[in-house]
Amino acid sequence: LPSTTHLKFDVLYSYKTLLGRGDWAPARYDENWGRKDMYTYIELDENADFKVVESKFEEIVNKYSPDLAENNRKDILGLQKLTDIHLTSTLAEEPETNGDQSAVEFMMIIGFFILVIAWVNYINLSTAKAMERANEVGVRKVMGAGRPQLIMQYLMEAGMINLLSIVLALGMIVLALPVFNALSGQQFTIEGLFTASFAIKLFVIWLVGSLTSGLYPAIVMSGFIPVAVLKGKGAAKYRSGWLRKGLVVFQFTTSIALIAGTFIVYKQLTFMRSQDIGMNIEQMLVVERPGITSQDRDARVASIEFFKNEVRKDANIKSMTGSVTVPGKKREFKAPVKLYGSGDDKLVTLRMNSMDYEFIEAFEMDLIACRAFSEQFFNDPDTSLILSESAVKILGFKDPEDIIGQTLSMPQFQWNAIVVGVVNDYNQESLQKKTDPMMFYCSPTNAEFFSMKINTGDLSNTIAGVESKWNEAFPGNPFQYFFLDDYFNRQYENEQKFGDLFMSFSILAIIIGCLGLFGLSAFTTQQRTKEVGIRKVLGSSIPQIFLLLSKEYVWLIVASVAIASPLVYWVMDDWISNFAYQTSIGLAVFLVAGFAVLMVAIITISYQSLKAARTNPIESLRYE
Repeated sequence: LPSTTHLKFDVLYSYKTLLGRGDWAPARYDENWGRKDMYTYIELDENADFKVVESKFEEIVNKYSPDLAENNRKDILGLQKLTDIHLTSTLAEEPETNGDQSAVEFMMIIGFFILVIAWVNYINLSTAKAMERANEVGVRKVMGAGRPQLIMQYLMEAGMINLLSIVLALGMIVLALPVFNALSGQQFTIEGLFTASFAIKLFVIWLVGSLTSGLYPAIVMSGFIPVAVLKGKGAAKYRSGWLRKGLVVFQFTTSIALIAGTFIVYKQLTFMRSQDIGMNIEQMLVVERPGITSQDRDARVASIEFFKNEVRKDANIKSMTGSVTVPGKKREFKAPVKLYGSGDDKLVTLRMNSMDYEFIEAFEMDLIACRAFSEQFFNDPDTSLILSESAVKILGFKDPEDIIGQTLSMPQFQWNAIVVGVVNDYNQESLQKKTDPMMFYCSPTNAEFFSMKINTGDLSNTIAGVESKWNEAFPGNPFQYFFLDDYFNRQYENEQKFGDLFMSFSILAIIIGCLGLFGLSAFTTQQRTKEVGIRKVLGSSIPQIFLLLSKEYVWLIVASVAIASPLVYWVMDDWISNFAYQTSIGLAVFLVAGFAVLMVAIITISYQSLKAARTNPIESLRYE
């Protein structure tokens, strides 16, 4: 299978085999859409309108589930384009972690701005060096060259430099691709570069880059008047133009924006990872239930009890519990619930989880009202429920104590149960989503996950001990485990990769901007060599000269901070709004980003400034 497919698998078996699992299988797999057992793909006619097709599903639902309305329920079947799944789907139970369309768009925009920064360098240095090429222009015009010819010459120069840059960039891609794949978590290949669409994009980049970077310098230099430039006067106005300063401000505004954006991304990530999710998942080793078990229920229960009891004998296992799902598992077990005796219009939807007798203690949850499930109440698996705080509120009770003893009805399962306890809310999924109202039923032996709080001091021997008991209890089943905190934080992989790429692009933007600044400061310093010599003769110190040559760029960077800050705040505030739990952006982010870029810029220009400041005035003025 190609790495770009969203539906990866190790084994395929036929639908006929699936339906042959038992007499119950056709009803579950072939005549029911209430469970999430399948991904259903529909190939439409190429001329079909998927909205029209989708609108006909309601009729199908009403035909095969006519009693939904009576039970105050509604099933909605919808279509999703195959090409929309990876980047834009927010549905539960996707086959793998999806990408993020907004992150891809961010990277495209950042890549574009980095290109523009490089083009700005070319424009700045070309116009700054206009004086040096002024005599060339004057001679060419005297010899008969027209302005169109000169413009074409400078555009050709820009085109050749952009073409050479593309060739070098392709070579760098080949070398850097493994690093980029590791950073992005993708599997891009060199073959992806040799496509017609990619060649067209490169041509467009080359054409736009050549015109963008070459047109203004070409117009400037081709417009010199021969008589004036041959007298050394015609290009003087281009030594310190406002356009060049404006372009420098643009470069550093972009760099500061990227740095500040990186800080905000990592700040949000750190905030989410450091928040209390409502239970303690640290040092929690989790094993998923065995796939191969006895068909006899009593034998299956005996194997589970044996495994749990044997593992508890290990001194390094602090506690052990079982549940139908664990935090970080994007599994939607939900059911409509109402107070017993009330109408169906009072049904509310609660997320479901199971717990055994040790769950609350093992995960260090807060028991807010009454009691936990207990072996002393042998009817708990059949008659009892525990609710979360938000579930109590959605059912219309302000005080958790008031719901204790109330009977809840679940028409979908034809089950009534009594509320015996209330626990705190917790985040089943990442902090991008708010906590769901939750109810727990008691299931001591039908857990899908076994969670063990372990002592990590002797980790390898502890895991080996658990594996030994697993093989003894469930022979033929592979022992596969994970740590719950790592598993939960895996939900933030996209944000982590986004932050890493953001940081890499930020560093690249600063490097390219500083390369241009280094060249520009070198040229500016060269132009002011005699001025520096005169100032030193008149008594100026090295620090004074350094400040003189540097302050112009410092003010430009200060202006960049002022421009970048509101723009970044607006963009990143919109990004953070996608999270249910948000950190504050704060002023410090922009001050730190601005200071960092300022320091890098000062270091960049200090070499040229100090070199000029320390030059012997005699060397500067010997020709005067």
